[in-house]
Amino acid sequence: MTQQQERAGTLRIFVSYSSDDRWFATLLLDRLANHPDVSVFATQNLSAAGDYRLRLKEELRAAGAFLVLLSPRSVESNWVLYELGAAWVLGKPIVAVLTDPAVRSKIPVEAHQLSIVHVEDPKEPAAVDRILKNLRPDGEWRL
Repeated sequence: MTQQQERAGTLRIFVSYSSDDRWFATLLLDRLANHPDVSVFATQNLSAAGDYRLRLKEELRAAGAFLVLLSPRSVESNWVLYELGAAWVLGKPIVAVLTDPAVRSKIPVEAHQLSIVHVEDPKEPAAVDRILKNLRPDGEWRL
């Protein structure tokens, strides 16, 4: 665990995405990671050594929120759907970042059970603010 993760008030966000969307996810992850009250975990943080499945489970349990990038590719990814289902079962606040409006009809979790943010460009200045607002609509972190 990093010092940032240990700091009180830091929201730990598990980020799930298809490897086909790595370029989009990397830009968004970099912007989220630069927020002073946020630490992010994504599978790109996993090393080939060790039990990655155990680490995924530990990170999901420890996360205060779950963010999933939903694109035409990710809704076809078994791993993204497994991670989304696990977050739903664990009762994590879920924010779905839609990269394409056509994906909305393919979301496997009922819309009232998650917050949806439409972001076509991860460089969009307000994208991270909109995502974080959905994780803390009243101004307080949901930890």
